[in-house]
Amino acid sequence: MILNTNTALNSLYVQAVELGRTPMAALLEPGIAGAGAELAVFTGTAGLLATKTAAEARAALDAAPSSHSHGGISGDGKVGTAAGLPLFTGEGGAVGTKTAAEARVALDAAPSSHSHGGINGDGKVGTAAGLPLFTGEDGVVVTKTAAEARAALGMRAQPSRLTALPNSGTALADNAEYRVSGAVGTYAFAWPGSPFECWLRFTTAAVVSITFPAVTAYIGGTPAFKASTQYEMSVKDGVVIVREVAAA
Repeated sequence: MILNTNTALNSLYVQAVELGRTPMAALLEPGIAGAGAELAVFTGTAGLLATKTAAEARAALDAAPSSHSHGGISGDGKVGTAAGLPLFTGEGGAVGTKTAAEARVALDAAPSSHSHGGINGDGKVGTAAGLPLFTGEDGVVVTKTAAEARAALGMRAQPSRLTALPNSGTALADNAEYRVSGAVGTYAFAWPGSPFECWLRFTTAAVVSITFPAVTAYIGGTPAFKASTQYEMSVKDGVVIVREVAAA
């Protein structure tokens, strides 16, 4: 039992007044074990009123003090003192905080700025523009130069485009297109080391004497060049095909 000292509700109030006592004095007449201010009154032995301290009263009522915490949560609803920390359950389910790094580990998550192998957080691979992408070791995305990419794909570079033949007797360039602007008169072709290939378009001069290396092979026979005539010629690994370009 908890004492209600509200005079309007206390049935002993009238009796106390008639006896010339305060209501509390009337209640205390049978005797209360202990005395003092700010004490809670409970029924004690044989139903007699007795006092309890605040702590004893809370224990009897299974109540918490007004200022109390719930595990890691303080009485004013705070967990720790630092702002911006994520909350996690800890040992026994107690609420606690983690740093951002600890939270990412717990969640198996990556930071907002991160990379995926060779691809960085903003989707870039390296810093140079115009490079082809390939998978590298263990499938990691990497870049290659144009030459490296051609080699990996078994491709050749675009042929060089030239407008003049090298000096007579000097080897042609591999992987080249010769669109010769001047007339070809006396000229001795020479080949680079195999494998090689090149293509030529030229017009002969009024006097023409064109020769080939002794190791040259021909498709369609050895050409007989005519003066002031346009020809196309393809050479691959020392094998020559020559055709006169017919007028339209």
